Amino acid sequence: QTASVVTYLATVLAEREAELSPKLKSRIRTAIGDGVEALDDVLGEDGLPEPCQNAWENMIGRFVHTAATFLQAYATVAAVTVDSELSAHAEAQADAVLDGLDLLWDDNYEVYALRLQDGKRDSRLDSGSFALVEAFAAYDDLTGLPARDRSRLETHVRTALDDLYRESADGDVVGLVRFEGDSWRTGEQDAEKVWSVATAWGATAATQLASLLESSGDDAAAEEFLERAAELYELLQPDGPFCTNAGYLAEQVFDDGTLDSAAPLGWAHALRLRGTGLLNEHDALP
Repeated sequence: QTASVVTYLATVLAEREAELSPKLKSRIRTAIGDGVEALDDVLGEDGLPEPCQNAWENMIGRFVHTAATFLQAYATVAAVTVDSELSAHAEAQADAVLDGLDLLWDDNYEVYALRLQDGKRDSRLDSGSFALVEAFAAYDDLTGLPARDRSRLETHVRTALDDLYRESADGDVVGLVRFEGDSWRTGEQDAEKVWSVATAWGATAATQLASLLESSGDDAAAEEFLERAAELYELLQPDGPFCTNAGYLAEQVFDDGTLDSAAPLGWAHALRLRGTGLLNEHDALP
């Protein structure tokens, strides 16, 4: 959460600086500095954040999602108008987190693991890992993403979109699951439920990855991910499996089509809105 707020404040400063009063700019810069200091306090010497609770609030470990939010925060701060010492420090910390992500890379599965737990990789796929795309894009804007990391990201996202994808036996309920082996509130069904957040996150990440690949000249792969993004985006529409009769996105769906948990879910609606904007920029809205 701290990293996400730091990214937001740094983005406001980068995009709206000319519109801000000197007093507000000063307050934002102070908050960014305090936020970076807070991140530093819980960043391990190996470049990964120290153990914490995950975004889903059901595990403890050193998570790929947490590392991604740290990387994005540091890279975004390093690119904006703050004092030169803070910018240099943030860039060095971004380098450290990018290197630390090597500890989460599984050479056999060719994905970024969900977490480190007691020094061991839990190599299940987690939709929270889609946060890596924005983080790597921020690093690419800052200093250029190494080809190896770009390749790993492409492989990881492609595998995540494939392996987190679920379709009910009758084909009526389709989407992405939260993470592999998610048994929370599954009721009588044997497999994981699909989640609107995971599905929307996959759509936005695939679109953002397409932009990153386009910038490196890989138009064919970019088109592939845009198609995947559009397919997932369509599942979030009023006639898709996640919407209530009132048009709100529910958090989860059972295989029999029964909606479960929060509805409307603000997080999913925000991601769908983000996906609308991103796909529109590519003229790829279905």
